[in-house]
Amino acid sequence: MKKNLLMLLCLFMANAVAIAQDETSKKLELVSDNVEIPVGKQYRMYIKEYSQAIYDYLQQNPRIAVEFESDDNSIVESGGAWFRGVDEGTTTVKMVVYGAVNSLGYPDYNAKLDEASFTVTVKERVAVSIPTLNTSWGLSREEIKNKISQDYGYENYTSTYFDMNPTATDEEKALFEIFYTGIFEFPVVYTIFNDEDQMWAYQFLISNYERAWTTPNLEDAPIIKILENNGYTLFGTDDGGRPALYNPETTTLVSFTNFILQGQFFMYCTLEYEPENPLDPEAIDAAKGNIPTVEINTVGTTVEISADGFDGQTVEMYNANGQLIGKTTVSGGKASINGNQHMPVIVKVGKSMPVKVIL
Repeated sequence: MKKNLLMLLCLFMANAVAIAQDETSKKLELVSDNVEIPVGKQYRMYIKEYSQAIYDYLQQNPRIAVEFESDDNSIVESGGAWFRGVDEGTTTVKMVVYGAVNSLGYPDYNAKLDEASFTVTVKERVAVSIPTLNTSWGLSREEIKNKISQDYGYENYTSTYFDMNPTATDEEKALFEIFYTGIFEFPVVYTIFNDEDQMWAYQFLISNYERAWTTPNLEDAPIIKILENNGYTLFGTDDGGRPALYNPETTTLVSFTNFILQGQFFMYCTLEYEPENPLDPEAIDAAKGNIPTVEINTVGTTVEISADGFDGQTVEMYNANGQLIGKTTVSGGKASINGNQHMPVIVKVGKSMPVKVIL
């Protein structure tokens, strides 16, 4: 009898341990399990929290891959790492997370890590509401953290974000405070600080780049309209045709960048402190094409610049803190400048638009 009781006790304890481990194990959590999208637009789905299987995979591997599968392709179609509304209606879409087979991020179908389903309702139009903008340049890190958490109601997400991105260096981590908005289309806000812990840039993630970047008429993009209604002027585009705006009252430059996050092609909008007004006549001429376009490429940690018509003008390189880390001059339409280490930098040639580069 005692032996049977002991066996039952051991079985109970084993079950209790298994339940406890299951309760503490991380689960795959999407930004939303019920979303609305407009007809004809491509979307990505941000993952708020990885499951333990994904965390474990990323300890040994640099990236994951994502594919979407739709229950009804007549309502929502999938193009692999994106999904798009085809016609009005509601259906279920499944996100499947795989390991990535190489640096291009193709799915390794032999390494399925997890999956999660969500409901998609497709409508003719869906209104846009971007995160609250903050251009309080120079405020301290603590002031910004309190303001965004308390006034905006966004969750401080810095620790979780970097847990999910283990390749980030300590130097990169020191630059940011990151917040989770809970907004499907704009789930994450990044605040960036200089060495004095003063905010100099504010970014938000965009899951549908067509909200900001439409052709041929940039001014028709909903985010551009919102910014223009808040005092920003659309004055040109960068080398990739993405819009550039400026607000002289807040000395704020706005730019847009495409990048890969969580195996998906997102965009982010950057608002940054820029005291030099690009709306002066010379800059407007540049935006209209009176000054040739600058072409920037990277070779290792060196930035190679082709800039016909810019001879004699200064090339400046800044780190993510806004500190000047290199300077040279264009000669014969060419220039090169070395960042010395792999990191994000900002390169500016004369009065052209600053360009963010990952070395």
